[in-house]
Amino acid sequence: RYAGANPNNYICFGSDASTCPDASLYRIIGLVPVSVVTNDQTSPVTTEIQTLYKIIKSEYATASDMGMTSPSSVSKYGSYAGPSGNLPSGTVRGFYWNGESNNHSNTWSSSALNTSGLNGSFLTRMGSTWSNKIATVVWKVGGGRGSAIRTISPMSRVYTNEITRSGQYVDYAPTDGKNEYVAKVGLMYVNDYGYAAPQSAWSSAPSSYNSSTIVANNWLYRGVNEWTITRNAEYTDYTYIVSYTGIIAGRDNNPFGVRPTFYLTKNTVIDMTNHAGTRTDPYRIS
Repeated sequence: RYAGANPNNYICFGSDASTCPDASLYRIIGLVPVSVVTNDQTSPVTTEIQTLYKIIKSEYATASDMGMTSPSSVSKYGSYAGPSGNLPSGTVRGFYWNGESNNHSNTWSSSALNTSGLNGSFLTRMGSTWSNKIATVVWKVGGGRGSAIRTISPMSRVYTNEITRSGQYVDYAPTDGKNEYVAKVGLMYVNDYGYAAPQSAWSSAPSSYNSSTIVANNWLYRGVNEWTITRNAEYTDYTYIVSYTGIIAGRDNNPFGVRPTFYLTKNTVIDMTNHAGTRTDPYRIS
């Protein structure tokens, strides 16, 4: 994992321009094990565990990226500044987690943000050359109650409950009854945010990440409310967010920031030799 204040983990994805456009800037979360779909013609699909580069969009998705209406801008927290800098007020657009203002459900398969946005317009706008470099994987979407995700420590237990035990610690299961979803694009997990803090913070629960020291040294923190993919399974309509204060909280269907997240295929080669991984000289796809 890349952890700490501002690691050199920028990567240009979606453009071959000599100067990477802001819209094509991503950051590497780390090398992360994930179930990759190797044959989608079987039922269930055939998968194998691969350790792949997982990346997240550096800036927040726009209405054009998602092909969706953004109902409002996202609240910004003034007291803590993220390592990458908080964005000016009114510049981050918010989207409903399920994609519809009148649909208060936390089942990912029925979310228009997922189907029409992330795995629809966002992928289409990227083009096949680049989208073919994104692995089709199994996203863990069963979630868990707060005591299993939000208030538990250390971070390794959050990871276990969120990924390997997804959907086990629940009061309400997803309405489709499924704890997994196969797709290319998703959102960050709670543990992705947790592990982006300095290693000294990994013994803390995600609900206590509003320490100024932790927030100021977590490269994923940007000072706005932002969705994760993980549902708060104590309810049928709550999902975990990175709060603008830096903690992990549970919220219902409000318009919050979205950063598309995905895994690069094992055959995608990153040039880390000729580039510094900084914002001005990001890593490149060979």
